[in-house]
Amino acid sequence: AAPHIAKRTRGRSRNPPPLPFFPAAVGYSQIDTMAKYVVGVDGGGTKTEVAVLAVADGKEVAVALGPCTNQNSIGKDKAAANLQSTLQSALAKAGVSDDNIASCCLCMAGVDRDQDRALITEWTRAVLPSADLLVYNDAVGALAAATGGDMFGIVAVSGTGMIAVGYNKSKTKRAGGWGPVFGDHGSGYDIGVQILRAVGRAEDGSGPETALTKHVLEHTKVESVRDLISWAYADGAWDRIAALAPLAKVCKAEGDAEATRILAEAAAELAGAVATVAKSLDIDQSEVPIVVCGGNLTKGNENGPNALLAAFSDEVHKFIPKSSIVIPEVSLDEYAAT
Repeated sequence: AAPHIAKRTRGRSRNPPPLPFFPAAVGYSQIDTMAKYVVGVDGGGTKTEVAVLAVADGKEVAVALGPCTNQNSIGKDKAAANLQSTLQSALAKAGVSDDNIASCCLCMAGVDRDQDRALITEWTRAVLPSADLLVYNDAVGALAAATGGDMFGIVAVSGTGMIAVGYNKSKTKRAGGWGPVFGDHGSGYDIGVQILRAVGRAEDGSGPETALTKHVLEHTKVESVRDLISWAYADGAWDRIAALAPLAKVCKAEGDAEATRILAEAAAELAGAVATVAKSLDIDQSEVPIVVCGGNLTKGNENGPNALLAAFSDEVHKFIPKSSIVIPEVSLDEYAAT
């Protein structure tokens, strides 16, 4: 049987428990009461969300949506501009000035090293010069959002990129998250590449015909499969290729064998990364929450439930039999603000 799939109930403590990876400034009780608002940022390879919350009651005041802020995908200048403009948009929607922001917590894809955090801090300082800034990988915020701050479990992310990150109190382990040049198998980019390869092989006659061809041509708005060559190499941004990934779910629902194969392979790769993390932390035989994030794992389609999530759940259960899949309902940007 597949592991239980659950959504955490919406809502959070006004004073979240202290986390070993978060400074004490995260808790509401430690926030400078002279400032009235806190900001949370969920920065991804496809989109960025910024939430502004009131210190007094923790209620969301405004949310702004922006494009990719992963410098590894779009470059430093564009990522910085996207982050700053989305922060400014959130402040404008909330009707507050930067000096009313006590703290800003940023949970960002592609941020793992000290130099990454320093760069994000520098970009954010241009908009929030006096706020306390906290910068983490997005997986940290995802686990906190799903478990209410209990840093025990594994986060599996499949958005534009992928990563599996596990926490066992003071211990942590990651697998994947290297970027598309290294593979990032199970990511949206990887699924998109596999779709294009399937379409190319079908055109050559070296692979089976696939419904993916029709859907890819419609998505890219090109006339023929050969025209996909120009489309694919016109822009190196990862999110363009990753945007093809949902087509695999659509075509699997239509009974397409190639789409089914691609999703099964992606699920196995993601589960393998999670298993590696679990074994390293010696929690593969424990009751472990597996928090799933990223559109490939959390979004269904009009044709039915999320096929990748279902396959991933089955695969994970083989390696970690007592695991349960958790889909957070509290958005990462909201929880980061707390």
